[in-house]
Amino acid sequence: MNIRGNNYEIRILLDSVSEIKVNKTIPYIGSKSYTDSFQIKNNEIILICKRSSKIKLQDIFYNNNSSLNNQIIKSLLYYYGITSSLCKILTITVSRSASKGILENYELEKDDILQVFSDNRTLLYKIDANQLDFILEETPKSYSLRNSLSHYFIGYVKDKSYVKFEKYWKSFNALYKSITGKQQDKEALRDLRAFSMTHVNKMVFSDKTTNDISKGEIKRLSIRSFILKDFPTNSKTAEFIGFINRYTDNRILDSIKDRNYGIQKDFLSIAEITSLDNHISNNTTTKNNIELTFFLTGRFGYAIRNQIFHAEKIDNEFRISRTKSIDDIDLVNKVFGAYIIDLFNLA
Repeated sequence: MNIRGNNYEIRILLDSVSEIKVNKTIPYIGSKSYTDSFQIKNNEIILICKRSSKIKLQDIFYNNNSSLNNQIIKSLLYYYGITSSLCKILTITVSRSASKGILENYELEKDDILQVFSDNRTLLYKIDANQLDFILEETPKSYSLRNSLSHYFIGYVKDKSYVKFEKYWKSFNALYKSITGKQQDKEALRDLRAFSMTHVNKMVFSDKTTNDISKGEIKRLSIRSFILKDFPTNSKTAEFIGFINRYTDNRILDSIKDRNYGIQKDFLSIAEITSLDNHISNNTTTKNNIELTFFLTGRFGYAIRNQIFHAEKIDNEFRISRTKSIDDIDLVNKVFGAYIIDLFNLA
């Protein structure tokens, strides 16, 4: 018989003015039937966890594989999401009690608390409370959603464009693989585009964000470089034609036409150019925000991701002046900030 005679109470006080009450039970790693008590009282998180083993209290904070450490991470992610407050931790304490009362206490020293956020920020986009409940579970989906949120929150507070992009991409990556069930990027992104088009009416944050993006902003992107990277030879011409014909948004189409189809102009036949020109002319006033959202993140953003992650050129932060590529990234980050939360709320 498994007697859980050790009661661990973990209290986390946060630098927040949020007024919120939560009282739930949440499962933990290694148990199929037992749960822990999880409470939020305004700016304090309280975890009450029963375990059979005696655990060295300070080890709870340093053992990333322990169930207690995992509960702390889950509760913090939930708190930041439900309150929209990315705030500092003021204190963390833990006590162990049994039938005879409190047996020991430990408080993590202030200097030992790794502050995820150097200053307090407020999320611009509201995360759905029902979706946040999933991150408290112990399932493959909950792992993916926790991973996504952790990268999103870190990216949200970063100021450097490329650092923010890397964090946002990792958050995005966890989501699109969870949503589509595909592990290969190209397959997963293809299915994510279809998913996004199907759920267009629920893409509320990204719809507003991309609706405000002008044709001029898209024309200033490095579209010629994007075409060269994704469609470099005549073997990619059919794919390039299919790519253009899948889009109707005039901002995307005009930016490609403005570059005279980039390197692909050398490979297209007169008939093919005429057909593409007609397609673009037929959509001169068409505005499709979800198309632009996916183009900037899943296509243009994917090309940026390859350059960064594969170290195809010198780090763009290592410059003496602002470059065009940083302007590209800033626009992509702007859309990522909204689109990732839309996807999280649907995942």
